[in-house]
Amino acid sequence: MSGGNGKKRTIDERLDALVERHEALTQSVELIAAMQQKTEKEQIIVLSGEHDRPMKRGELVLVTAAGNKRLNRVIWEDVGAGFLICTEEAYRKATETGSEPVCVGFPATDVVRRPPTRETRK
Repeated sequence: MSGGNGKKRTIDERLDALVERHEALTQSVELIAAMQQKTEKEQIIVLSGEHDRPMKRGELVLVTAAGNKRLNRVIWEDVGAGFLICTEEAYRKATETGSEPVCVGFPATDVVRRPPTRETRK
């Protein structure tokens, strides 16, 4: 294999070139993933048609967790810049027993309303 100047490249030079290409591709994929996530959030807000209404206790939401995983959760409390959320099962048990569920805090930017399902639209 030749370099741009007609000389053969060493293994180290070829490896360096591959590492640079890999880093550039990784950055591109991360940028595309972030753009896709932003688009999904915007679509959910538009589809819900309720983006101006504050989220309240018991509302079903989608949360973006570590690794960009989307999780179905329930709002327990609005804490200003974010929300305390819990699983649907924990919410159900807490409301039945009058106890506090185990909650996790998420910034408001990572919490969006769940789009309506066919059952909820009827």
